[in-house]
Amino acid sequence: EWTTKEGCQMQYTKSNLASKDGVQEIMIKMRSTFANKRLDGLANVAGKSFPRATIEQIDFDLFDQMIALNCRAPIFLMKEAISIIKQQRSNKGGSIVNISSDAAFGGATDMFVYSLAKAALVNATKAAALNCQSYQIRINTVAMGQTATESELAFQSKSDQDWLSKADAQHPMGRLLRPIDIVASIGHLLSPASRMITGSVIPLCPEFIVGTLPPPHHQDDKDTSSNN
Repeated sequence: EWTTKEGCQMQYTKSNLASKDGVQEIMIKMRSTFANKRLDGLANVAGKSFPRATIEQIDFDLFDQMIALNCRAPIFLMKEAISIIKQQRSNKGGSIVNISSDAAFGGATDMFVYSLAKAALVNATKAAALNCQSYQIRINTVAMGQTATESELAFQSKSDQDWLSKADAQHPMGRLLRPIDIVASIGHLLSPASRMITGSVIPLCPEFIVGTLPPPHHQDDKDTSSNN
């Protein structure tokens, strides 16, 4: 269904990207929509980290669902977008942005399958970017940290209704990431401003500087000496 908002024409298609049929439906829709229109970019933002489970808690169904949505879907949508962009008559390249996670850099015990799926997407991004350099199709990934999404808020609020305010207060940058922060990074990578950026993984996780150890916690400077 096509709709117009703020001067932009948009089409909404609801599909289950955790299923093979759902991904193929979107691929077909992409092909038909851009048969006579230019495709400049793709943002693969669908994903989930719930239900959370350690390696001891996973089962076959959870494994397959997590891999399908967080890894298989964006890879095949990338494949379709690359094919469409290459076939455009006035091929001026394009940009693809995937969403990974800081869990891809080392894993999270309670997000075992999610972590490995996002790590796989990071490497898929690099391999695809290398493959598409000569077509001037740029492919990058944003590795986001903990973000106050609706699903995260719902999950955390089950145990603490004040979770967000506490998380904001404890965050070294003054607040947790918000979805708009992710959107801004995607917008930059899709735009001509990032013309020479490809095959990159952008760590959007200010609470976790990749490659560093967390700073030590210093107590307030106090004279604890005692005079006898």
